[in-house]
Amino acid sequence: MRRLLMVCVALALGLAAVPASGLVYADQPAPVSQDELDQLVAPIALYPDPLLAHLLAASTYPAEVGEAVRFVEEHDGLRGQELAMEIRNRGWERNVSALPQFPTVLAMMRDNADWLRRLGDVFLRDETAVLDTVQTLRGLALGRGSLRSSREQNVYTSGDIVTILPASPRDICMPVYDASTVYGSWWLPDRPPLSWKPKSQGPRVHDLLSAGISFAPCNAVAAASGVTATPDWENRQIAITGRGMTETWEHDREHRRDVPYPTAAVRARFEPDGPGTNSGIRRGPKGTSGVTIIRPKTTPESAPDDSR
Repeated sequence: MRRLLMVCVALALGLAAVPASGLVYADQPAPVSQDELDQLVAPIALYPDPLLAHLLAASTYPAEVGEAVRFVEEHDGLRGQELAMEIRNRGWERNVSALPQFPTVLAMMRDNADWLRRLGDVFLRDETAVLDTVQTLRGLALGRGSLRSSREQNVYTSGDIVTILPASPRDICMPVYDASTVYGSWWLPDRPPLSWKPKSQGPRVHDLLSAGISFAPCNAVAAASGVTATPDWENRQIAITGRGMTETWEHDREHRRDVPYPTAAVRARFEPDGPGTNSGIRRGPKGTSGVTIIRPKTTPESAPDDSR
């Protein structure tokens, strides 16, 4: 008995001698792989910047997105300011409140709930890597000739940054495309990206007419959420503009509801007793991570001049 007691004490002292950093390290998840990022981001990388920003931020609140889906299904006839007034009473996070203006986008999120949850979890873990991946995928689509300006949107390039903006600021159109072909031959045969299109969309006719991208019906933007969102590509973060002020979006734990966070590290940032508890806005830029993204070895075709 005495010897057993001595062994237990020795084990306890040995555990106490392990540095705290070692214990924390054991709880750290593996980094998000670039393969997973490619697969998750490809279906939305070609969305216009405002819609992309709203969707990425909203994906971190899957419970509220589910409520928004049900709301749209139950209020199918509401449009414009009438819709905006109803939404304001729901108390959703502002990016979620922006989505009912785009019923086709919500239908895509409804039909692919697992993908949406994974996207939101990855965005919480590494916002910079997600936005880096968007830019790399846009570059591939631009080089292949799939991404170009049209009557629905304008495509701009500045250095390595590809920006997609609605042709009309008050009308945003959801692009519809096959994510496994629009960037070229998909480089992960065993992990194809989600490819979704509205039930009313014709089989493949849109691909012949628009180099792989067509558009769901455009929606007039109403001030439902009181804010607009857009990616801040220089700092790889989401910018929120409302009431004449532009600030940086950050996830607000209050709107996460009871959905658990993906990792202990993310949970520590947002739980009430953890560091980094926030109210949904941060003021200082984060800066970029400096991560280099390696792509397929095949060289895309040169972009046509009408991509400007």
